[in-house]
Amino acid sequence: MVKHVFSFLKKIAFISLALIFTILMLYMPAFAAAKGGLTKNIEIETKDKVLLEGIIELPKSATAKHKVPLVIMLHSLGSRKEVYNSFVEDLRSRGIASVRFDLRGHGESIGNSVNNRKTYWQQYSNKTFQKYPDDIITVLDFIKDNFQQVDTNKTAIIAADISANSSILAANNKIKTLVLLSPCIDFKGIKTSVKLVDYGNHPILFIVSKKDKFGYYQSSELIKYAQGKKVLKVLDFGGMGDRIIKLNPSAKVVILQWIDENFKGYVNK
Repeated sequence: MVKHVFSFLKKIAFISLALIFTILMLYMPAFAAAKGGLTKNIEIETKDKVLLEGIIELPKSATAKHKVPLVIMLHSLGSRKEVYNSFVEDLRSRGIASVRFDLRGHGESIGNSVNNRKTYWQQYSNKTFQKYPDDIITVLDFIKDNFQQVDTNKTAIIAADISANSSILAANNKIKTLVLLSPCIDFKGIKTSVKLVDYGNHPILFIVSKKDKFGYYQSSELIKYAQGKKVLKVLDFGGMGDRIIKLNPSAKVVILQWIDENFKGYVNK
């Protein structure tokens, strides 16, 4: 009898320890995230039911009463949101929220809410690529509606090649500055020159690599249409679009310096 009781107690103790361990494993990451801010996966449905998968990062200071500005980071054609992972803590430490998501047809953004059919960017026509600007606006609206800690009227965008073009078309007075890596006058039918004029006097940073002769020529022409403060930064090496970030560490330094000079002023003290 005693032996059976002892065995039963051992099982209870083991189950209790397992339960405690499970709870700790579940909640410790949340406590760690709360200490430095909030990290949350987000899923955003577009007008045509494509599901965009992304991540929002909030600084600890962000509250409904103390809203923080937002930086949206958009990758190149054929790339993924993870290219901007190293920017997250730099922005968070500046009191700035950030969002990075996979463009439709890329990474995890290949599904839709209607059926299980997956689509990839390699299958897209120019007509589908031309939905990217609307996708950016949809993301902004989603953040506004679901994260009261973020002031979407104070937004900056860092974007590369096709997403750089798309950002120009999506830009309005809420977008206080643009950082454009290898933008073009026309990319997959996303034409930018007229819309860049319409963007008005907002500051814009153009970044290209000397190795990317096409991108250098396109940015050199496109910058002529910018109406406000504008800078063309030509780096000695790097590829096109977000490959500049991957291959040239100085690109990140240049981008963060631009954010400090032209956007950090929107952070509430």
